[in-house]
Amino acid sequence: MTSRDVIAGAINNAGIPGAAGATVNVTARYRQTLTPFEGFVRLARKAIDDSRLGFMDTWQIWLALPQDVATAEEWIDNHGDALLAAVNTEATALDLTPSVLVLDANSVPGIVITAAREG
Repeated sequence: MTSRDVIAGAINNAGIPGAAGATVNVTARYRQTLTPFEGFVRLARKAIDDSRLGFMDTWQIWLALPQDVATAEEWIDNHGDALLAAVNTEATALDLTPSVLVLDANSVPGIVITAAREG
């Protein structure tokens, strides 16, 4: 199982509420389109660690949010900490940034979580 699989699984297993009774669903691989509360994990960087004996991988978790900014911000306020806690079970969450996610098929409002995990 890869780091991206482990991180996606930790988020999905946390059962974080999305919309209409569904939970957040993050896949381990890139997706061309996302609907609110769907996301994916992507490798952002692979760098040698301080010991120079291994690598530290930096991952980004892209998660789409609703188009309505107030609804999206309210969801972040209510569930952002739970999302970071889920990431922290398998990696070290470094930040959560509201963003416009530019995908092949469209652009959607969302968040990007940056996390580090030993490679």
